Amino acid sequence: MAADSDKDEVFNESQLKKIKKEFSAGPHSGQKGWLEICDLFLKGKIELEDQALIDRGVEYISPHEKSQSELFDTSLAWANAIGICEKTGTAFSDSMILNALKSSKLFFVVTLDFDIGYAALSYLNMKEVVVPERLFKEYKNYHFPSF
Repeated sequence: MAADSDKDEVFNESQLKKIKKEFSAGPHSGQKGWLEICDLFLKGKIELEDQALIDRGVEYISPHEKSQSELFDTSLAWANAIGICEKTGTAFSDSMILNALKSSKLFFVVTLDFDIGYAALSYLNMKEVVVPERLFKEYKNYHFPSF
């Protein structure tokens, strides 16, 4: 199957970890190290993407940001994120995203992250999590009570 040259390749976190390991072979391997690759391909580009999101009105929410305090109904408690992590086995960062959703006045979150959608389906009273159709179809293999 030929690669689509007009489409960016997207790697998930575990794939990135494997790639990083392969390119961290050391100075005598004849390959550029991972940090050099990051410098070459990422330096300045992620900041540009972040600025493009900000320019379009997309920003991270935080209860510590005074201008966003009205977005939250309750305070973000680390214990609640730990509870989500313990129930669903998600990473702390994903659990904290769902914790922020539950604590906020927001109605939904949009994500490409499988684990966030998976954890949300584990709670009958979770707010909406919007995922791509391919993830939604994959969740049907996991026997959630809401399906």
